[in-house]
Amino acid sequence: YDAKNRKQHFGMVENAYVRAVDAAGKEIARYRLSNDPSYEGKLNMLMGEVYREGGEWKFKALGNPLAEDMNGVVGSFMR
Repeated sequence: YDAKNRKQHFGMVENAYVRAVDAAGKEIARYRLSNDPSYEGKLNMLMGEVYREGGEWKFKALGNPLAEDMNGVVGSFMR
């Protein structure tokens, strides 16, 4: 919340991870969110994507730091 004004970024996060669980609570994806130099100075991140392939839903963990602001991120999905 208000990271830019607070001078906070994802490179400062310690001991964190992102995970996705299915409806039964089974972990289906996990990646570390700490100590990655590419997160330094980044205020936004695309954590993962949910998509349908064939007749099945899938999740892909990404962890991609983004240089653009949230308006740019949302706009990229509207194209």
